[in-house]
Amino acid sequence: MARRGGTRRGGITSEIEKSLKGISFPANKQDLVQQAKSNHASREVIKDIQNLPEDRFNSPIDIAKAWGEEKRGEQTTRSVGTRRGGITSEIEKSLKGISFPANKQDLVQQAKKNNASQNVLQAIENLPEDKFKSPTDVAKAWGEERRGM
Repeated sequence: MARRGGTRRGGITSEIEKSLKGISFPANKQDLVQQAKSNHASREVIKDIQNLPEDRFNSPIDIAKAWGEEKRGEQTTRSVGTRRGGITSEIEKSLKGISFPANKQDLVQQAKKNNASQNVLQAIENLPEDKFKSPTDVAKAWGEERRGM
């Protein structure tokens, strides 16, 4: 696994994030590989991307989730964008339009603007982190909160 860029608490490495700079979504695995190559990613990073368990990604959050599954060796059978409780894609929709960096209160305010359900608001409030630099950080915190259940 690519680690030179530094793994951030079980999430996607900053090296992979840099390698995917400029990617447009939705994207498939081949799109990610092409973008990484155009950003001069190392062979190790390209291999890590090729090993992701999903093939289609609607956002950086989907990449972070797939990265976490691959890292833990958990290839689950599910539709893209949903997780246990079916709330992940709902959180993603609720945060549409948010600017990063953001804190938990910013996430809650944006979710309210986007008419998020009470379940989503509670899930955001329960996130273990308070500051988020990117959607990937939100996805990682969501994964940590979920594993802590």
